[in-house]
Amino acid sequence: ELTEYLKVLKYIGFFDQEKRPIFSFEVKPFGDEDPDLVIANAKRVLNLAWARL
Repeated sequence: ELTEYLKVLKYIGFFDQEKRPIFSFEVKPFGDEDPDLVIANAKRVLNLAWARL
């Protein structure tokens, strides 16, 4: 899903702006998940999705 979202942003030129736009998303632990692992996994998924573009 994230890869498809990034593809759309790339297609509409979101990343081609002269001033680099801010791209962010929110993640949070669920239940007793370790917050550091949640952040690490979010970064991993973002990097993987970006590499698939």
